[in-house]
Amino acid sequence: MIMWPFCFIFSTMFNIANSISYPVIWFVREILAAPFRLVSCTSKFCSRDFFDDIVDLLRKTWSIGSSLYQGGSASRALALTSETTIWGSLWKDLYQVT
Repeated sequence: MIMWPFCFIFSTMFNIANSISYPVIWFVREILAAPFRLVSCTSKFCSRDFFDDIVDLLRKTWSIGSSLYQGGSASRALALTSETTIWGSLWKDLYQVT
């Protein structure tokens, strides 16, 4: 019973101190954390953008390389057919085969 007023006063002072100090501490913490958050978000954005650019470059390179390979194969096949046609016409010219 004798401790009750002291507990009440201590509890009230503790609540008042917390209601004043907590927002101040929160504000200071947010100000100190803001640059780290900015750097973190910027690095995530840049790395994602950079990764997308690398993937896009690799896709385009693969597409161009694949089309060049297919084009080379088609021209090689065409050359072989024209060579056989040239040899065939030469054979026909030389030996008069109809």
